[in-house]
Amino acid sequence: TIKKKKIDNWALRFPTSCEDVAKALKLMIDRALIDEHFDGTYHVSSPHGITKYGLLQLQSQLLNVPKSELDERAVGNDDNPSAANPLAAPRPQCTQLNCEDTWSALGCQVEFTTLQDGMRRSSRGFP
Repeated sequence: TIKKKKIDNWALRFPTSCEDVAKALKLMIDRALIDEHFDGTYHVSSPHGITKYGLLQLQSQLLNVPKSELDERAVGNDDNPSAANPLAAPRPQCTQLNCEDTWSALGCQVEFTTLQDGMRRSSRGFP
């Protein structure tokens, strides 16, 4: 029998498309050209969160890997990594950045690509 690999299903991550970051940077540059007081540090991050196990499930679905094959090889692990290894640095469960100041300063918000659409687009041309 195959020993199932434990994949993190506890920590939420927010993968952000490079194209979406570029859209936000374009808005910032445009704003800076018309407003000499526009400066500072701003956060840009997708609102679409997912765990590593969720990402594995999504990739498998997009690549038409049967769910039964995935279930044979991997299992979601809901344990807090800090509890499993007390010597490890503590990690937050949710790493979402607060982008409200960015959208407020720009006067608009970027429309972010969903994970499904971004992964589908980036995997075109692969078997």
